[in-house]
Amino acid sequence: MTIVLAFLASFGLSYAGTRLLLARTPPGAFVDVPNARSSHDRPKPRFGGIAIVAAFCTTFAATCIAVPELRAYLPLAGGALLLFAAGLVDDWRGLGVGARLAVQCAAAAIAIAGGTVLDHVTLPMVGTVYLGWVAYPLTLLVFVAGVNFYNFIDGIDGLAAGGAVIAGAFLAAAALMVGQPALAILCALLSASALGFLQFNFPPSRLFMGDGGSTFLGYWFAGLAVAGTRVDPGVPVFVPLLLLSSLYIDASLTIVRRLTHGEPVFQPHRTHYYQRMLQLGFNHKQVTLVEYLIMILLGVSAILYLRAGALFAPFAAAVWLSLFTLAILKIRALERGDRMFWERRTLFLIAADVAAIVAAYLGAYFLRMNFQFTEAEGRAVLRALPIVVVVRSACFFKYGLYRSMWRYTGVADVVRVIKAVTAGSAVILAAVVLLYRFIAFPRTLFLIEFFLLITLVLAARFSTRLFHEIGREPESGTARRYGVIGAGDTGERVMREIRAGGPLRTVACFIDDDPRRIGLAVHGVPVDGPGSKLAEIARRRGLHALVYALSGEDDAVAAAWVGRAREAGIELERAPGAEETRAEPHAIVLDRAARGLGRPAAVLPPRARAALQGRRVLITHGGGRIAPSLLTELYLAGAIPVIHFDGALERERAGLESVGTCSGSLLVDAIGILEAANPDIVIHVATVEPVGGLNDETFAWEHLVRETDAVSRAVLRRAGCRLVIAAMWGGSRAGESPSNTAAVMEALALNRAETDPVAVVRLPRVLGADGILAPRSAASRVGFDLLENEAALIVMQVAAGAFRGIYTPSPCPEIALGAAREAAMHAPAGEPMPSRRAPVAASRVIFAPEHLDECGIDGAQRVLSPLFPVSEELRRAVITATFEDANERDRWRRTAADLVHPRALSGAGQDPPSA
Repeated sequence: MTIVLAFLASFGLSYAGTRLLLARTPPGAFVDVPNARSSHDRPKPRFGGIAIVAAFCTTFAATCIAVPELRAYLPLAGGALLLFAAGLVDDWRGLGVGARLAVQCAAAAIAIAGGTVLDHVTLPMVGTVYLGWVAYPLTLLVFVAGVNFYNFIDGIDGLAAGGAVIAGAFLAAAALMVGQPALAILCALLSASALGFLQFNFPPSRLFMGDGGSTFLGYWFAGLAVAGTRVDPGVPVFVPLLLLSSLYIDASLTIVRRLTHGEPVFQPHRTHYYQRMLQLGFNHKQVTLVEYLIMILLGVSAILYLRAGALFAPFAAAVWLSLFTLAILKIRALERGDRMFWERRTLFLIAADVAAIVAAYLGAYFLRMNFQFTEAEGRAVLRALPIVVVVRSACFFKYGLYRSMWRYTGVADVVRVIKAVTAGSAVILAAVVLLYRFIAFPRTLFLIEFFLLITLVLAARFSTRLFHEIGREPESGTARRYGVIGAGDTGERVMREIRAGGPLRTVACFIDDDPRRIGLAVHGVPVDGPGSKLAEIARRRGLHALVYALSGEDDAVAAAWVGRAREAGIELERAPGAEETRAEPHAIVLDRAARGLGRPAAVLPPRARAALQGRRVLITHGGGRIAPSLLTELYLAGAIPVIHFDGALERERAGLESVGTCSGSLLVDAIGILEAANPDIVIHVATVEPVGGLNDETFAWEHLVRETDAVSRAVLRRAGCRLVIAAMWGGSRAGESPSNTAAVMEALALNRAETDPVAVVRLPRVLGADGILAPRSAASRVGFDLLENEAALIVMQVAAGAFRGIYTPSPCPEIALGAAREAAMHAPAGEPMPSRRAPVAASRVIFAPEHLDECGIDGAQRVLSPLFPVSEELRRAVITATFEDANERDRWRRTAADLVHPRALSGAGQDPPSA
């Protein structure tokens, strides 16, 4: 109980003290400004050792009252405080090498004078060796080397503090195993003091412990290694040396290398192996956690040494020295441009799995026999080891464990591992029973081995995945924070894509309208909602952008989220790292293109939305190129769209499904189609620009003039029904045959209506989401004037307001398809993509006497044209004519030419205004 209370008290004091230090502005001398040798890139305070030392000394003094045995370590405490004071001075003003060595020798002398002398060493297979007079200089060397070695490894975030936590914990466990509670308390205090500080020093750190903290810890570990050998029963010096061997070997090899190259040992540098790993591209977390893992395994080896006896020491030393040598050689090979593993890594995977098989099998035996080797059982277990290795390896190969990529280990791999281990256990049990009659085998051996092998194999795979994923966590205040719309499978995949981008990106939350998901978490990321509170969520979570990740391609739902994002003032972006070919709703693509090109948001005014709510809207010809946005906005406005298709081909080209579908030819049965649809508004889509050779002269006349006339006649027979002709002029120009034919169409429809709400909307070149997402081609050089959703909203406003006349979009910058694609795919957030061409008038003012006038429609202007109202001469020639007789087509072609001729227009002879 005393050790637990002391641990908690020291941890609490260290944690509170570190927070208190962070709340204070450090003096300029205690700020570590990064330089060419630094592993950090921002200035950070380096006085965190004050919290460690204060917490340790306070708890140590209080515990000495309850545990008098601790008073024997007061000389060590005095020497450690002397070193801490010198370290603070070094952090503040800097001390020379000679001064530091003098203080270290003085601190070691205090410990020696207090009786902490390494007077004997217990060596495996040799026994106890008494050192005589050599004990004093050797003890001095141990202290000085321990202090400097530990100071050397304090070069990256969390390494020195985390090493103190792990080493202190295992030393405390070792002291308890040999029955030394006072020594265990002392080790626990060191571990707890470092743990409280580690909360703020783990990468990315907020402060450093400085030389004062690192020399204090190094002195204590050197003192504990010496003091442990003097108690009875003692902790052999091999145990603390084994615990800290990964750190000490790095420091000692660095010193040897610098001495052989004639470089100053105490001059700051970046040649430690952990620093060289950083230079190879590993991040701070990866290097630090690898060191932690090595120290934990070393700690387990130290505990096993105490339980297994002296014979384990040479075995453990040989194994760890071999592993360290291989690791050092691999680091040097990587620096020469070698690969981390072999090309396919098959040999590495097999070797790792064989090691796990042997470790699990022998580990199960030692666990079952309480780490004691018995003659009969031991021989039987060793005799069956080749069978176990062969059978296990064959089963692993059969179930594909050697073909998997460990960094992507998932649930499927867990299932395969369990199947392979289960099948192998069944075969091994059958073989042992048949060959050895299960004689001398511990009965629970294979049961323990089963679970132990699964644990080891999965631990190796998931640790590899963890190793590749750590260090990608965002740094506070520097990462771009995303909100993912949709907490389903698609949202989870998007989150992984964002996280794969590294520490500069993070998913702050999911946003979902499903009340069953709100309040839950996906991989630790909370699910917020509903979407109606998007502005509040974005402010509370500090979101920089949103990513749409709802399954399916429902444009109406996507457009609703676009509107919410616009209201909240936050942008919808494509997931960083996502494939460009991944399908996205058209509303998302168009919104991103508009933002990237610096165009204002296309929003249907509330008045128009209210006018369309509940209205049945018939859309002819599948809606043409504005169909996706037109349907989306109608759904959002609460209207009931009904789509007319000429046939299966047109439906397939549109790629649309509607609530209701009217099929058939408009020219043959316009009245029947309108009666079936029963619309309040008809949006008739007429294509003026030749498309794919369909709009030749004859087809254009039938499609534009006769068909539109049939539709207008049918609409005019229905009381209260409105007609809006969405004329897709595209790139057609004045004087061309399609323009002449379209002029006849406009004159017929508008002048026949008298006072009925009939309007024509001349739409220029329209850029849809399909054009943005299309592969790069020569079309990328073709300009466009209007985005698809902008065109759809103008048509809807004309339909909602019962306007009459000719309307066209307001002049706006021309959009190049290539620029729009770049804006939709790659435009930086908040940075408009400039147009690739100079601004032009997107309005279709085709004939010289026409001019533009303002109207009450956002983004549009009215065209004042002599076509409406038409002159009496043309009224008689055009409006009173019949189009039933195919033999008179030539006459109507001549009429179309006369219609656009200046002499035939009212107001002829006036100077044409510039468009």
